Amino acid sequence: MTHTDSDSGSNHSSSKASGSTSATSVGETFGKGEEKREHDMQGEFNGNVKVSKALPTKSEWSRCAEEPVLDVEGKEQPFGSLYANEAGPSRHLIIFVRHFFCGNCQEYLRTLSTAIPPSSLNQLTTPTTITVIGCGEPALIPLYTSATSCPYPIFTNPTRTLYSTLGMIRTLDLGSKKPEYIQRSIFGAAVQSIIQGLRSGRNALKSGDFWQVGGELMVECEGKGDVGKVSWVHRMRNTRDHAEIGELKRVLGLEGDGRVPRRKWSEGVRGVVSRRGTGLSTSSQGEGKRSRSHSAGERSRSKSRERKGMVKLADGTDGREEFEGLLREGRVREIGAAA
Repeated sequence: MTHTDSDSGSNHSSSKASGSTSATSVGETFGKGEEKREHDMQGEFNGNVKVSKALPTKSEWSRCAEEPVLDVEGKEQPFGSLYANEAGPSRHLIIFVRHFFCGNCQEYLRTLSTAIPPSSLNQLTTPTTITVIGCGEPALIPLYTSATSCPYPIFTNPTRTLYSTLGMIRTLDLGSKKPEYIQRSIFGAAVQSIIQGLRSGRNALKSGDFWQVGGELMVECEGKGDVGKVSWVHRMRNTRDHAEIGELKRVLGLEGDGRVPRRKWSEGVRGVVSRRGTGLSTSSQGEGKRSRSHSAGERSRSKSRERKGMVKLADGTDGREEFEGLLREGRVREIGAAA
């Protein structure tokens, strides 16, 4: 495929047109202060969106190198500094994720961290790194690191300029096939996503654009100061379309059959949700199973502790009623998008 600088506007864009039906986006569910858009919500959850398979052009990659990214402390540095500092030849796998509350992306990083730990990169002949880029505010990076147990550095590009320049699209399509890296239901991922948002207080509005999807790319550099070149790229076609672990192992040159190691459902999960009557209760990872014979006093104290663990929102509530409201009103599409 011939791909020139003039192709970027067309080859990197989605082929699906927005519908004319007005609907409330998930960002607005959390009060997200972004522009309102017209979308056909039914269409947005159906199948894949076509994306370009072309590598970035030289001019596109040059623009990316100067684009600022933020670290966990909010300090700014050029994107190119993430891969152009090695003295000799090096390779860098860069993973672009969705908003920081996306349960599917969190599941992807948990699976990646188990299947491709940093120790596995040490066996490679060429020095190789893995870096994660999000689109939310840096204040949420510690929460994201904790929720995913990700051992790799995480940065963010809130302007999403890197995403657009690299041809990564905006969609809420779920895709027709559940990927191997997801080991739990979409509802479970959505529940965790929503509760993380509600419990993060003011940061609930800062996780990033819910419509933005990401992808993965491999950068190869010859030495320090080299701008590098992209040798492989995968752009997500839907909200669950990260490159499978087997594909990443092939690109990295790691041995193995690419099968995804199975994990316990609760591994890496910071909020476990259960239905009790008309309420929702949350407990942190590692909390033991409660005996059914607990006294009323113990249940009351437990409920009090759980309430204290929830961050109060601006209206003085902890968000449980809002989540239950989504369920009662049947607003499943919004819950699905949150995943």
